[in-house]
Amino acid sequence: MHWAEKEVPSVELCKRLKELGFPQTPDGYYWAKYAPTIKYKLYFRTEKDFFYFYNGQFWTILTDPIETIKAPTYREIDEWLPPYWKNWYPEFPCPIAIALENFIKKEYTPTNNKIDTHAKLLIFLRETGYIIFKQGDKDNAQPR
Repeated sequence: MHWAEKEVPSVELCKRLKELGFPQTPDGYYWAKYAPTIKYKLYFRTEKDFFYFYNGQFWTILTDPIETIKAPTYREIDEWLPPYWKNWYPEFPCPIAIALENFIKKEYTPTNNKIDTHAKLLIFLRETGYIIFKQGDKDNAQPR
């Protein structure tokens, strides 16, 4: 595992985000497969090329992968979370505050990978209907 794999959620969480409609924008990190029998590896993608980090350098990949999954960074996930999610107050119960409290009690432990915990939070908020994903429109990531 190289340093970039610690900056994005696991493949399984990224797959779930993709299923829920998380935008697969052309730039950024991606989990990609180049053959059915090969495991996913992390690549950096621009609009035109895929790059693989190997031996301290980025190498251009000349062929297109057979499958890609956007691997959002912490910043990309945080842009989708409601602005007040970090400052929710359980003493003022509202549906999202109760939902967040239940999520945190269930999912958060100090040993969890922080980026995976944030991805799980985003998945939870999407599955419970508190946010919606629209391609290229982060302004719609608001609670209903």
